[in-house]
Amino acid sequence: MKRWRVLVSLELEWRVFRFYNCIITSLVNRGVKLSSPILCFLSKRMDKHIIKVYSRKNLFEKQSGKIVVFYKYGQ
Repeated sequence: MKRWRVLVSLELEWRVFRFYNCIITSLVNRGVKLSSPILCFLSKRMDKHIIKVYSRKNLFEKQSGKIVVFYKYGQ
């Protein structure tokens, strides 16, 4: 896979992960129980995306030799 494609897919997966993280945080702040089906579903989806993030991060670092640093919105 070309480096730019790996980098673009890494950015996309990171944004999807952050989106799920924000949704889960807002639901927990509203008082939704941690064992609710919707939180379990969203957590499982978020876990799948973080696995993709780290595999693409490792692939990009091997191909380019550069270190990837993640960011948060507002930092």
